[in-house]
Amino acid sequence: MSYNDFDLKKVKQELGVTLTEKQNAFSAIKNIDISFILTEILAENIPLVRAINTEKARSELNYCKYSGGSVKNT
Repeated sequence: MSYNDFDLKKVKQELGVTLTEKQNAFSAIKNIDISFILTEILAENIPLVRAINTEKARSELNYCKYSGGSVKNT
């Protein structure tokens, strides 16, 4: 069965997976302010990712953010 044929219902039925959901799992974690650099990265990249809207663009932008590379138009 290919990856595209799976959905959560099939995984639960065919593989016997049980999900345990906990509400407010992160409620004990304090909020912090995000750094200036993260704000800049998000401001620059999110509109571009949304405009291009392909998996390749999303993965390349992620690579560039974390490797220090630059975005190339290919």
